[in-house]
Amino acid sequence: MNLEPVSRKQLNDIEIRVRELVKLMRKAKLHDEPVTQLLAEFEQTLADARRKRFEEENSEYQGY
Repeated sequence: MNLEPVSRKQLNDIEIRVRELVKLMRKAKLHDEPVTQLLAEFEQTLADARRKRFEEENSEYQGY
């Protein structure tokens, strides 16, 4: 998925909402559903993209 055109704020908002959705699905005992795993992977992809952007823009914080 190409996340380049997504702004930093939008990327952060999407990550927060996906994380919340995953938590809700686990609380509803839907953690075995394939979509829950896909959402968890998407959350990780968003987090990685956010970290990469941060590190590119703030080289003094490499590897936070």
